[in-house]
Amino acid sequence: MTTLNFPPKTITRVLLAIVACLTVLSVVGRLAVITLAQDRPSWSLRLFDDLFDLDTEKTIPTWYASSTLLICSFLLWAIAIARERLRDRRALHWKGLAIIFLGLSIDEMAEIHERATALGRILHVGGMFYFAWVIPGIVLVAFLGLVYLRFLLELPRATRRLFVLAGGLFVLGTIGLELVGASYVDRGREFVLAYKSDLTYTAISTVEEVLEMLGIVVFIRALMQRLATDVGSLQIRFSDEEPS
Repeated sequence: MTTLNFPPKTITRVLLAIVACLTVLSVVGRLAVITLAQDRPSWSLRLFDDLFDLDTEKTIPTWYASSTLLICSFLLWAIAIARERLRDRRALHWKGLAIIFLGLSIDEMAEIHERATALGRILHVGGMFYFAWVIPGIVLVAFLGLVYLRFLLELPRATRRLFVLAGGLFVLGTIGLELVGASYVDRGREFVLAYKSDLTYTAISTVEEVLEMLGIVVFIRALMQRLATDVGSLQIRFSDEEPS
């Protein structure tokens, strides 16, 4: 049997290196388009920017973000199974988190939350709520916070600290910086049409996406450490033989 070893520290370093590379590539592409060739960028520069822009969907950073969220879902489910075998009453909470992160992974690729923009026109909101999806997003975060508060408090101290740090970074990026960016974009309708060519908005959106990615890296680290504590090692076996 072949054994693959994934130490949490090594995985964390690899993921941080990927986040750094994606950030640099996105910033280089955006700055090149905005400052050097805003009016008529070459096809190669436009392609590079389209592939690595952190604030655009269906890009390499989007694929990375969706993949890491899916990894979180897998790790959460593995922990849930381990806790279930130990007859832990919180096993269902772990499964709930696994389902939530599976949904986040799908949303990252399918852009489901982006479709909630129409909600802003219905509610006639602007300013910080110009990107109206944050309204149900805030409600959902508050609800999950209440549901999982006791679960969080019962976690071991080291795990709890990493969970709080990961959640803080992710929510600060996903909602906090989104509110800041929305307020900036809503300053003028004529500006909205070209906000992607604005350096200030580019800075806001870049920090937003980086915070989200860092939050997920911290969360994966926490989950791997927790899994190592609960199980020791996780084996995935592929066999043509039917289980007896």
